[in-house]
Amino acid sequence: MRTIIFHIIISSLFTLIGNVVYSQNPQYYSYDDENGAPSNTIYSIVQDKRGFLWLGTDAGLYKFDGIKYTSYKCQTQKSKSVSEVKVSESGRVYCINFQSQIFYVENESLKELKYPFKTFRSIPNIETDKHLNLYVNHYGGISKYNEKTKQWKTFKTNGVNTETSYTNYTKAVKVDQDNKVNFLCADGLGQIIHEKLNVVPSDIFSTTAHENCMIVNVNRDVWIFSTFNEKVYHVSNGKFGEIHPPNLLKAIKGKKITNVKYLGGKHLWITTYSGIIKYDFIRDKTEILYPDYAFSDIIIDRENNYWLSSLQYGLFRIPDLQSIVWDKNSSSILNDKFNKISAGDNSIYMGDKRGSVYKLDIPSQQIESILINEGNNIQAFQYLNEEKKLFFGMNSHLYFVNEQNRMDSITDIGPVKFVEKYLSSRIISTSLGCYIYSSENQNQRYLITQDWSRESYVDKTSHRLWLATNKGIILFTMEGGKWVKKQRYLKDQQILSIDFNEATRTLYLLSFNGTIYEINPQLQLKRVARTQEDLQVFKISYYQQQIYVGTNKGLGIYNLKTQKWNVLTKANGLLSDVIENFIIKDAFIWLATNKGLQRIPLQLSKPEKTAILYVNKVKIGNQYGKNFKSLDLEYRQPLTLYTEVSSYASNGQLTYAYRFKDNDNRWYAVQMTDKPLIIPNIPYGKFIIELKVIDHLNMDSLNTITLSGYVAPPFWLSWWFVLLTSLIFILVTYFIIRFQFKKRQKKMDLLYELNRSKLIAIKSQMNPHFIFNVLNSIKSYIYENDKRNAMRYLEDFSDLMRQTLELSEVYYTSLNDEIKLAKIYIELEEMLLSSDFGYTINIDRRININQLKIPALLLQPYIENAFKHGLRHKKGEKRLLLSIDLVNENTIRIEIKDNGIGRKASTEINHKNVNKRKSFATEAMKNRIELINQEGKFLIKLIYVDLFDEFGHCEGTNVIIDLIQ
Repeated sequence: MRTIIFHIIISSLFTLIGNVVYSQNPQYYSYDDENGAPSNTIYSIVQDKRGFLWLGTDAGLYKFDGIKYTSYKCQTQKSKSVSEVKVSESGRVYCINFQSQIFYVENESLKELKYPFKTFRSIPNIETDKHLNLYVNHYGGISKYNEKTKQWKTFKTNGVNTETSYTNYTKAVKVDQDNKVNFLCADGLGQIIHEKLNVVPSDIFSTTAHENCMIVNVNRDVWIFSTFNEKVYHVSNGKFGEIHPPNLLKAIKGKKITNVKYLGGKHLWITTYSGIIKYDFIRDKTEILYPDYAFSDIIIDRENNYWLSSLQYGLFRIPDLQSIVWDKNSSSILNDKFNKISAGDNSIYMGDKRGSVYKLDIPSQQIESILINEGNNIQAFQYLNEEKKLFFGMNSHLYFVNEQNRMDSITDIGPVKFVEKYLSSRIISTSLGCYIYSSENQNQRYLITQDWSRESYVDKTSHRLWLATNKGIILFTMEGGKWVKKQRYLKDQQILSIDFNEATRTLYLLSFNGTIYEINPQLQLKRVARTQEDLQVFKISYYQQQIYVGTNKGLGIYNLKTQKWNVLTKANGLLSDVIENFIIKDAFIWLATNKGLQRIPLQLSKPEKTAILYVNKVKIGNQYGKNFKSLDLEYRQPLTLYTEVSSYASNGQLTYAYRFKDNDNRWYAVQMTDKPLIIPNIPYGKFIIELKVIDHLNMDSLNTITLSGYVAPPFWLSWWFVLLTSLIFILVTYFIIRFQFKKRQKKMDLLYELNRSKLIAIKSQMNPHFIFNVLNSIKSYIYENDKRNAMRYLEDFSDLMRQTLELSEVYYTSLNDEIKLAKIYIELEEMLLSSDFGYTINIDRRININQLKIPALLLQPYIENAFKHGLRHKKGEKRLLLSIDLVNENTIRIEIKDNGIGRKASTEINHKNVNKRKSFATEAMKNRIELINQEGKFLIKLIYVDLFDEFGHCEGTNVIIDLIQ
């Protein structure tokens, strides 16, 4: 039931729509006021000798280099609109305005060319020749101006000088290849040959006013077109004649002609208000392009682009006339988003994304609709030459259309992806597997694989079937009348597309990740190439030693000989960068794109260098110049270049590239804009800069500009700066050495004071009174025959002397050595006191007394003071406590506590004995601590604490020494 309804819809659509024939146009690029053009009304276009386009518009005269439009105005100009733009042999540009003023461009300025004749009040046309002459049509005849002599000369066709009649009025001046000047006058065709005026007489202008005609030189003949009564005349060998080419007359009928051009070859180009007529005057064959636009002029530039100037839509650039487009704007196509394409004998079939099918007749280039559908996705789409039918899959049905556009369906067989004919069977690839169907009986079929199948190819010579699946490429061979699976390649890889080279019997395949493989006749697999990783690939095709790959970023072309890639994109003239499907037929590539069907010649894949670079002037600071060989710059001063580039195929996609030759061979790239090029950071000294342009195909410009000069060195490399710097360096060095010397001397003085304080400390420690008392005590032990104590104290005294002398030679010693010395000293003092003396030494276990370094001979003087000023005058029990504690990780606290008479009582005793003995110990210790603190390795804080009991009686003294690292 569903199939019947579908056929009813198709039949109804055929009845309603029928076959509508439309013309097609070449692909073009538009330059209008939407993308920067000064005006959409352009009367004249010409290319100068440097490759730049000059436009006569209703907004004035402009030069166009492919990126920017440069305006040229004159102060004496009486109207803006400019036409009849011409370029002389010297390169000078001429034009006229609607006020009959003549202008020329000199030194990038527009100047008025004054003429001495009043009969110039109406100037329709101007022309230049090869001898620097400018010819001007006007009411009084035709005049010539010579650039060198700056002289005018006027030729009158009938010798009558009048401004009120048309007797001498001339028009449509043209110069042919022999430098012969042809123009129209009332009596016929005027000619100026070797400074002589000649008129080829004719009475045609008695019925057709010559002011309504225009001429075109075709080699040595002249064609005359009437814009009033659709007549065409031909002048050859001095004879007039009206000609009647039927197709030409039919093409110009009812059209208003604006210009006629001969650009070489066998074609005339006739611009009209209803398109442009391409006329083959040898075969009398016409082709009308862009019939919806009004054109005024046409040229071919040096890059072989065709340029059309329109009166309403700006400029048209056609890269290649053979690059034809069929879209919904130029044909019967309702939806031009094509993704399917196939070729018959003389036809191209297209399927769009909405389910419609179209047929293009190649000889007539006319499109007709086969199926208009909405919302159905076309799957398989192949024209089988063996059956002369187009097969396409839709809604799990397979349909076919024959040459007479009769349509029918085949049994519902699932989502079909590809159809191929082999002998009396069809090989149908589907998402459910690959089936072999009998062409006569669709019920006869068998399954050869259940893998999702995409494409197939039958090598009829070796009777091999290659099947592209989502799990690799499978090889089948014919055995017993059936296809039998033999081998699988690239297992578990999705193969998107395959193609076969019949000459070499080689299969090419495209995997999902853009890798191209080949399988040779010996069934060996080899990796051939890989596309860019960021590309989405769709289809592969082999043609003449090249592999073509359709991608989402253009058409990739891999040359098997050179092993190099070339990619065609919109910049090369493609309608779209997304190429989902394409075919190659009759030396053309047919592209199915989201913007229509496009036919391009294979020559598009052979790019050539086209860009030419010019540097008009340079700017250094506020100075401009044109001398590029002796540029003088200050250090770090940028060089500004005012450039122009003649390149139109790139559509503004150009890049500057420059390098510092013989200094830094790296090329620096700068994107081209309409602003000057600034080159910064030129190395000082002599320099040579090479400048070029890189186009949209990454090809260098035809030329490279060389600039050279000298950059002054930076001020810090000048002689005066070097001398001044040297003097400053010497002075700074002198003061640094002097400062270091003073610092070292101060340190030496500090060490000297430390040593001196140590010596003073030794003197204070080893005072004669103490030594005398110790020796007397030892002597008393000897008299008492107490040899044991005498020897013990004598050994202790000897150790004390030895260790004191040893420690006096070093600045720092371990805490352990200091404690040993203090212990010996205490025991010797104990010998001098009564037996009721006792002492205690407490050391914090957290302190490593062997590793901790303290100033040498630090403790002994304070222990000596405890005995001398406290304990020796004490009656009764005497006690001494030495305590060493870890306050924190940076501080060690040493306490020397005695229960003597106290500092006050000791001071009173010392005052009584002041004249008998002077003590240096206290002052020496104070000086030493100050010196140690100045040195900076330790910070020593000293505190004296007087001890009292609860009744206020003195109980001794506590000396606290904090060592802070």
